[in-house]
Order: sequence, then C-alpha cells, then structure tokens
Amino acid sequence: MTKDVSDIGLINTKKDSENQKKLSFLAIIVVIELVLGGSGRLITFGSFFSIRYILFFITLLYFILNCIFNNYTIKKNMFYFDIILFFYVFAFAIANGIVSGYEIADVIKSSQGYLYLLIYFPISLLIDNKQKSKQIFRLIINCAVVLALVSITIFVIYYFDSTKYNVFTPILDKLDYGYIAYRGGLPTVFLKTSPFIAISFVLLLVHYINLKKERNLVNTLKLSILLFGIIVTMSMGIWIGTSVGILLTIMLSRGKNKIFGLTIVILLMGFAYYLASDYISVSITNRLSSNDSSFIIKFDQFFMLVKNWLNKLVLGNGFGIEITFLTELGKRTMINFELFWLQLLVNMGLIGFIIYLKIFIKSIYYSFKKNNAINFKDSLHIKSLIIGLIVLVIISSVNPFLNNPIGIGYLVIVMNTISNYWKDNGLNENKIIKEIF
Repeated sequence: MTKDVSDIGLINTKKDSENQKKLSFLAIIVVIELVLGGSGRLITFGSFFSIRYILFFITLLYFILNCIFNNYTIKKNMFYFDIILFFYVFAFAIANGIVSGYEIADVIKSSQGYLYLLIYFPISLLIDNKQKSKQIFRLIINCAVVLALVSITIFVIYYFDSTKYNVFTPILDKLDYGYIAYRGGLPTVFLKTSPFIAISFVLLLVHYINLKKERNLVNTLKLSILLFGIIVTMSMGIWIGTSVGILLTIMLSRGKNKIFGLTIVILLMGFAYYLASDYISVSITNRLSSNDSSFIIKFDQFFMLVKNWLNKLVLGNGFGIEITFLTELGKRTMINFELFWLQLLVNMGLIGFIIYLKIFIKSIYYSFKKNNAINFKDSLHIKSLIIGLIVLVIISSVNPFLNNPIGIGYLVIVMNTISNYWKDNGLNENKIIKEIF
C-alpha cells in the first residue's frame, strides 16, 4: 500500500514521534554547506564535481530511492504546479538558446544554477514537519554568525595591514569564496554567501523583538556580529535589503513591540556608527557616487539588458546569450549578469519571469493569509522567513543570487517551511490549490 506525500511532500506514516523531531545528518550538512560553502567549491574533485554538486546528487538519489523502496508517492500541493511549470519554461529557454546558436557551454553555464530548485523534493522528505523547520531556522542563523565572524576577522586584519591582500586574495580566489578590495580608500569584504548574514539578521531580529525569552545576551551578541558582517560587505544591495527588512520587522511587530523594536534598532545602529562612523559615511558616499565602478557597470548593463529583452519580450532570448557593452571602464562581455531580474527577463522572457515570480508571491501571500489559524510563535517564524525572502529579492535586484543555489536554497527552505506549517496545523492545501488555479 502506498504512502501519501504531503507537500511534494512525503509523510512516512510509520515514523515514530521521536524520528519526526530528529533532523537528519544529510539535511544538516546540506544547510551548513549552503551557508558556509561559498560558491560550493570548498571541496572539489576535478574541474566539475564540487561538494555542493555531490550533496545535490546525493539528496536527489535519497529521494528517488525512498520513492522506489519505501513506496512514496507525490501528492499535488500548493507549490507542485509552479515548480513543474517553471521547468517546462526552463527547458524551452535552454532549447531556445541552443537553436539560437549560442555556445553550448554558455547555455549550460547560464542555466545550471536553476536546477537546484529540484532539491525541493528531497528537502520535503528530509524536513517534513515544523519541528525540523525550526531546527533548520536556528542552524541558518548560527552558520551566518560564523560567516559574519569570518568576514569581520578578514576585515580587521586587512584594515590594519593592507599587505594581507596578497595572503587572502589567492585563498578566496582558489575557493571561489568571495573577494576583498579597497573602495574609496576603505577595505571591503564580500563573501559569496554574504546575503545569509543579512537574512539571518532579520530572522533573529523578528524573534528578538517579539519574544521576551529571545532577548538575552547571546542573541544580542549575535545581532551585533551579524550587523557588522553586513556593514563590512560595503554592498548597497545588502545594505538596502537589510534596511527594508528592519522596517518590515518593526511594522509587522505587535503593539508595544514596535517601540521596543525601534529602540533596539536605534541602539544597534548607533553602536555600529559609533565604532565605524567614518567607514560607514565614506562607504555610503562612495557607493552612491556616479563614479563608483559598480554603479557604472550596472547602469550601462541595465540599458543593454532592457534592449535585448524588448527584442524578444514574451519568450526571451534563451540561455547562453552573450551581451557586449561599453562602459567608462572599458568593454565588457557577459553571459551572467548582476541584475538578476532583468537577466531572467532576457533569458526566459515575460512568461518565465511571471512563472518564477509567482512562486515568491504565493509564498508571501499564504504566509500571511492564515496567520490567525496558527499560534503566535509559529506565525512569527513564518513572518521572519518571508521578511528574509523579501530581503533576498531586493539583494538579487543588483546581485545574481536567485539563479543559483545560494538564493534558491533559501527559497526552497521557505517554501518547505510554509507547507509544513500548513500541514502540521491541519490547514487544507487542496483548498489553496483551488484558490490559486
């Protein structure tokens, strides 16, 4: 007799309550690698196989084996249709790129990151209830604190001894982990998974403001570390995304918690500014300047991407399109771009854009739709994840994270968590599907 799977879901009815609460080692390793693994090449085997690819294939194999030997079946749910539909359009965009005569290597390079969305299936098996979702939530925050400490350590050493550039850069380049640089005479440290620092700051801040038991010295220290990790990136995308996340956190807090939240934010920001006022002021001035190299490249890139999208408005140009444009800094040729949402339009057209965006809209809509149907702590957990998702969407407007495992991995965790909370609170997913379709 087959067992139903909830939320692409996968519920093994024979599991006892203890196993239901125990997070698998595979899930833990996948999340740790996602947050701390940079671009996924900390460990490589040859030029192609990396630890992230290997974990990806292991999780898919785990899912397939469970379907075969444990008689799992896939049951339609709120995200099933969207994922399948996206991959239909994704396949068309690949075919479109090949037919258009683009280099096969370029087609693969510009499309392969989206395949990570397939990890939604095994994640739904590995993290199949809200207790496990809460454990993953804490794991992400703790890993991000470690990541922030790494960023701050590199920043401090580099700040006081610029010759250490020759020490850090070869290591970061070899591991494809990030970069350090001087901008406007100030050091910056940007690691590949730095968005998780901003996301985790918001996740923790939501709970810190709204739950008294979370207001302790350890969490205060974590928030401070994460905040400084955000500052040293000198990334306007991350700074703006974090600012929006803070604003939403205060707005969505209850009653007196709004005042408390505003007070905490002012204190944290004031403390940060007291320690690094010159750095923050100069950084903002430099990054908002029309002479900033990043601004120049993205400004010119914007118009070229819009022009190429308008040429094939609905279906897009396909994956692998190579775009060359001139800037004040010279000629640039790219197949992967920094303006993610525009790249999505260029590659997959308006149809692909709408289908992918619909996943985000559905996640946000149904995270707030039935807040009164679940308890306050559960509601808070969902809200924080959604605010984190909004932060990621903003960051991805100027940095490409939602077309690779870094951003897609977080999106998958959010989708899976929403489904787990609906399921565990006895809410009807079939009704959701009817409302959507």
